Amino acid sequence: MKYKQCCSKILDATGILKARLHRTENEFANAALDYIDTQYGFDLILDAWEDFLGREEPPIFLEDDYPNGALFRNWLLYSWVPDQEDWPERNEDYLGIPLAVEHLLASGEDPESFTGRIVFATCRTPFSFYRILEVEPSTSLLMEDIFRRSEVNVNEGQGAEPSAKGGLMFARLVEIDGITMLMGCGGLIIPPAHTLGIIKVRKDISTKSGKVSLRRLLSYQVLLLRYYQKLTDLILNPPSPQMTNLDGEAMVPTTLYYNLSCSVQAAFDRLKDLDNRSESELLADGEKDAQGTLERICCSWSRPGKHADKMLDHTVLADFSIRGSKLTVQVNSTGRADRAKEEVEKRLGKDARFRRAAMDSIEKMFKKGRDLTPQPIGEAQKVERIVEVPHEIRVALNKKMDQYWEDWLDMKIPALEDKTPHQAARSKVGRELLEALLDDIAWSGRRDPDPVNTPDVKLLRKKLGL
Repeated sequence: MKYKQCCSKILDATGILKARLHRTENEFANAALDYIDTQYGFDLILDAWEDFLGREEPPIFLEDDYPNGALFRNWLLYSWVPDQEDWPERNEDYLGIPLAVEHLLASGEDPESFTGRIVFATCRTPFSFYRILEVEPSTSLLMEDIFRRSEVNVNEGQGAEPSAKGGLMFARLVEIDGITMLMGCGGLIIPPAHTLGIIKVRKDISTKSGKVSLRRLLSYQVLLLRYYQKLTDLILNPPSPQMTNLDGEAMVPTTLYYNLSCSVQAAFDRLKDLDNRSESELLADGEKDAQGTLERICCSWSRPGKHADKMLDHTVLADFSIRGSKLTVQVNSTGRADRAKEEVEKRLGKDARFRRAAMDSIEKMFKKGRDLTPQPIGEAQKVERIVEVPHEIRVALNKKMDQYWEDWLDMKIPALEDKTPHQAARSKVGRELLEALLDDIAWSGRRDPDPVNTPDVKLLRKKLGL
């Protein structure tokens, strides 16, 4: 009982200190902003805003929905130093110091006071990128500094959800009296897929020994800020996806049109062996007239699955449709269109006269699909439709996916610098990349309504010895 009472008192004391830290910093920051407005006017804040972005932009930090407003305020007060040439009216006593320190000194506040210690501790602490390891909602966050490769327990979790686990945060973590608090952070949780890029930045700024000290991190704050802004732009304004087929060719839906001077049966006989299905299977779906003459039939050009699609038995390269005196060939890239034309010419020769090719865009194809949908599908409906997949098909899909993830352990992965997961697990750097990749897989899985697409990440970690 005494132990529980003791712990309760410690937790209460921590909560009281957290509240005091936030209250003191908020009161000081508001007073500092008033001081800046009175002393220099709004133009100085606009000057800081331009330096914050690295370009001229309207002051969108004033808008409520701007995600990085709190980050800008913190950077303005504790990191930014006005250029003396641009602001000659600034007292020489304040040269080279942030505006928060200037306000502290101008107000006569003791640097050793509680407020003073918060200000100087914040100014001395750099922003960094952190990986969220664990989340205790409204209580704490366990985070890893990607640049300094150290874990830190942050004594707050307000606004953080368990789904943020594995995500990345651009933040300044300040320690005061044994309490580590978020004193300024970006307003977006960054998907773990961007970890590799951040590790590359760390490699660029680290010493020969591979370490990044606090002093060194402070000297690269603008670089880190620019990189965070680049990630923010990517998240808020994602580029159109560049879709490719399994041959790595850009997806361009293309239809080839031919006139035939031979019968449907004759054309089919010369194309049927391109399909991996039996002749009887293909004829079962064909159409014949009253006399039993083949009038219409479809077949495909397929090949055994390649390294990129081991979970597939075959890859369809082209779809052929023969109807009367017409042959149409559908492919998904210009490269496959060229190869299909060569195949048709080789097999049908003068019996197939090429008429034209019609190309479409992926965007247009998706739009057609949306236009044909009678009603918009809500999230609940999507999940319901997934659940309605026949049991035997779902079992087969699960089996295929299980085999894929088993094979994945020995596939060369670009995100692992072209190493396999098994190979990456043998080195410190490789394990770090592997952890980021598994975080990204789990992150995507939590946002995918179909569990068949999501592997058992815990099982993968166990097989890799992580």
